Amino acid sequence: MMNIHEMDEIEFISLLQKVSEESTLRYGSLKKALHISGIASSPNQVYSNDEIYAQLKKVESENGYVSQAIYEKSKCRPTIRGITSRFGTLAAACELAGVKFIPNKPKVGSEGKKKGKSYKDKQIIDALKSASKIYGGSLTIKQYKESGLKPSYMTILKRYHSFQVACQEAGVEYIRYNPRDIKIEQIATILRDILLTAGKLLTTTEYIEAGHSPHVATIYKHGITWVEAIELARQSKLSGELIQKSSETSDN
Repeated sequence: MMNIHEMDEIEFISLLQKVSEESTLRYGSLKKALHISGIASSPNQVYSNDEIYAQLKKVESENGYVSQAIYEKSKCRPTIRGITSRFGTLAAACELAGVKFIPNKPKVGSEGKKKGKSYKDKQIIDALKSASKIYGGSLTIKQYKESGLKPSYMTILKRYHSFQVACQEAGVEYIRYNPRDIKIEQIATILRDILLTAGKLLTTTEYIEAGHSPHVATIYKHGITWVEAIELARQSKLSGELIQKSSETSDN
């Protein structure tokens, strides 16, 4: 590894970005990582992932499973809010901890109302299935939001308390985006959808300026160049025709 004192400004900023990304993945934010390391002080206790997993396992051992209501009743720490700020959802934290998670049962008469509109479970499941067909059979939270289908993501979350659980009920493959373990095949699928939406091949500059993810740096970490990543997306059966036409148009 290069000596930090020998780095130029660009190399040093790149290092800081990597540290920030890894800190967010491990501890929820760079600020929390600094607190844990002792570099910055915090008035509140910061829990490590292992400490959170231990609390979840404790609740499971006492109740047979974990739900939001049971965890809140246990008075364990951190709070549900602390867990969701780290992992996104309580269900995701339980999955990583190897703990059985069951969402709270909806209240009698609850139909997931929003702005006077009621949605039944079948309507939600049909929406998730329709969205998954758009994106090749699997689904991320971001993809569902971009699909524009109803009910909204928040309505689904209120009903099932976890988007992953909702997808399981619908028989849809849920993909939880994590740049640390994303596979090349997933990158190709994501790029395919982005190129289809753009209707053309994108340069790295266009891709970055549009704020797409995964980040170009994440793609490079898999040992492939931008051109190779685009080629993987072009090989997709669903996107080949459109991208090929786009290339032919740009050549004329």
